[in-house]
Amino acid sequence: MRPRLTRLALLLCCFLLEGTSPADVCSDLRATKTATYGFRPTKLSKGERDKKNSAMDGFWKQATKTPAASAPCLRAMISQEQQDVFFLFDAAQLLLTLDQSRDSLASVQDGLLRTDLEEADLAAYLYWSQRLALTGTDIGPIGLKYLRCKKPDAYIVQHALKVDRSLGALFLFGAMDPKVGDKYLVTALSTSEPPEVRYAAAFALTTLLTEESFKALHQLDTHDFPPALQARVRDVLTWKKVEPSKSPEFTREQIIARLRQLPDLGTAASEAEGRSLDEATLALLKPEDIGELYAARSRSMRLSDEALYDYFDLTKLILGLINRHDLYREYRSHS
Repeated sequence: MRPRLTRLALLLCCFLLEGTSPADVCSDLRATKTATYGFRPTKLSKGERDKKNSAMDGFWKQATKTPAASAPCLRAMISQEQQDVFFLFDAAQLLLTLDQSRDSLASVQDGLLRTDLEEADLAAYLYWSQRLALTGTDIGPIGLKYLRCKKPDAYIVQHALKVDRSLGALFLFGAMDPKVGDKYLVTALSTSEPPEVRYAAAFALTTLLTEESFKALHQLDTHDFPPALQARVRDVLTWKKVEPSKSPEFTREQIIARLRQLPDLGTAASEAEGRSLDEATLALLKPEDIGELYAARSRSMRLSDEALYDYFDLTKLILGLINRHDLYREYRSHS
């Protein structure tokens, strides 16, 4: 029997056939990086930025020609970079498109975490951070970095969507496993944080709806919060009776199967079918099924107004299921 080549050996063969070794690829990429980066976008004129954008496109094209060799090279450059904070942002984006191995995802996280948000396009920062979250990576520290930044407002051109601190935090923490994200948001409720950070964290917790969220909101002093946020916290903490449908049109198994397909359901449900699904969800899902709703909601989060509508629709179902089974009752009012 002929011995099998390992994946590494196959890659090396490809490099040799192309006449380029991984070391040569990395050396060339480093040279291009030195010639291209080392600037701060906010210090450039429009003409200078256009030239730099063209040069950065060249850097990306060069890396994408040999992704197997470029990925470890980018990981090393991100790890070693101590001054060029804009390069960290751009390299993290590039690496995420080339490779999603554990090492690369950790490097992307490092790059985004050390990015200077005053130099970054915040819409792009939210987009790439969210993409990282959707790989299952814990972006809690990145979410807190955004939550605490001085100028959090962004504009999503494709959807004509204005994003403020609260909405941006929702886009990031909403894409995470809520039982991971809630712990970061709870730390942002500290009275040592600026009021605007505390408000945004509290708002996000009213949507996550985990046990930790209810516990934190139950203990939270909201007397100095904006009236609308106070009302939202009270509403979430108040139990409401749910009358489940006595003749659901879907089975529990069908509902769970559909949740596991999100966000790729194919044909969208009609309005009538959607109502029937919601009624069946509240009637048939058990307390142990709430994780299916959490996971479907996180997977469905994207940087768009349509995704927000879906997020809040699923949040409404989660709260309905919590009310239906009276979960986390020790943290909620029953008056």
